[in-house]
Amino acid sequence: MKTTVKLQDVMSCGCRNSIHKGLGELNGVFGVRVEPQYDRIVIDHTDEVSRAELLSRLEKLGYEPLEEENLQNRTK
Repeated sequence: MKTTVKLQDVMSCGCRNSIHKGLGELNGVFGVRVEPQYDRIVIDHTDEVSRAELLSRLEKLGYEPLEEENLQNRTK
């Protein structure tokens, strides 16, 4: 699965590293790509990880996803 989450202000390397590490610790996450030019994160994961779990982890890391209508959850 691939989940795309829109975020603001993930330009610094520190932010990107914290996102990579924090999401990468979840069982089932096998790839995290931070795309600051598009204000988004693309997460590759198995179906054992829900979008809600990913969003919860981002919030615990101190990041707030943009409004719900800007979130996409796609299966590849």
